[in-house]
Amino acid sequence: MNMTFKRCMTLGRRFARGEDGTSLAEFAIMVPIMTTLLLGGVDVARLAFLQQKLDRAASTVGDMVSQGQTITTAQLNDIFNSVAPVIQPFPTGPGLVIVTSVGASGGAAPVINWQRSGGGSLAATSAIGQPGQAPVLPTGFTVRDGETVIIAESFYDFTPIFLPATVLPRQVYHRAMYRPRLGSLTTIG
Repeated sequence: MNMTFKRCMTLGRRFARGEDGTSLAEFAIMVPIMTTLLLGGVDVARLAFLQQKLDRAASTVGDMVSQGQTITTAQLNDIFNSVAPVIQPFPTGPGLVIVTSVGASGGAAPVINWQRSGGGSLAATSAIGQPGQAPVLPTGFTVRDGETVIIAESFYDFTPIFLPATVLPRQVYHRAMYRPRLGSLTTIG
């Protein structure tokens, strides 16, 4: 019986010192954490990429509109069609671009001359205001008498793919402002 006890003690000590399952236990603990970090990182990277794309879309549209001496609705529609290649690989459906002309004349306060939207089907309203109203302009930005400014706003409803608790769904917004180069662009044809 003494031999059996010694054998059991020897086996018990060997089992207590064994580290065969340690790696497996650590791996089992780390897999969910690493998966969460990876999938959350993908959504964060997508959001950052979308921010850059929307900034580029607002800048592109605003720049193209401000280059003309005059602008028509057909020309604006062609410019809105340029949004899809700019924001690829994101679809245009949950996005929208709004172009606004703000001008001041006759010593009066600035007013929104006209406004058009396109480049997506999102239901969004301009943060600048509505045609005929006084515009909401950034602090320190002024429109002097006889000047016009073209403001392009881009909106997009971002929805994370993997972990909505990591990166919350949100509406992303960017704005670009340009002074018309050749004409005043106070009207649209």
